[in-house]
Amino acid sequence: IVLRALPSTEHDSFAPEARTAFWSTPYTVTAQSNRQGYRFEGATLDYAPKAELRSHVIVPGIVQVPGGGQPIIQLADSATMGGYPKIAAVIEQDIWRVAQARPGETVRFEHADLATATKAGVDDEAFFIGVEFAGDIFSDYFGFHICLARYCIPDKASLIAKNTKTSKIIPRPNPVSLATCLECSL
Repeated sequence: IVLRALPSTEHDSFAPEARTAFWSTPYTVTAQSNRQGYRFEGATLDYAPKAELRSHVIVPGIVQVPGGGQPIIQLADSATMGGYPKIAAVIEQDIWRVAQARPGETVRFEHADLATATKAGVDDEAFFIGVEFAGDIFSDYFGFHICLARYCIPDKASLIAKNTKTSKIIPRPNPVSLATCLECSL
């Protein structure tokens, strides 16, 4: 499993050998992994400054390295504060891959830049817009609407899509009221 990640706040404070190891060697998912965080075994990552860090905000996808030198990726049920150094942040579009890994499987971190992370987000959005348009075809054929809840707006407001080639906003031709939207009426 390859996880694209951006260097995080304390990345440059890790020993050069640790940074090289993090980006180039595989890590094995341990049995201590859960919805809070996935723990890995692999090359030990030495954090050069030995001083303690103050607690700081963490979010899902952050890769922290506790004193033992083995990385942990924070997931959906992680704490909101932490004090371990952060070497990287897995991009949002790859976090689901972490949660699918089983103990014993290996992951490798791929160094990403902001352009790569942004493109991954745009590609994801294009995919979901495609799913919505497929839902439109489905609704035309079967006679009812399927929606993605994030696009539903009260009072028959038009749903919109973005043309990825021209960046034009395209209003959906058939506005949907909450009363006819299966997803929103639940």
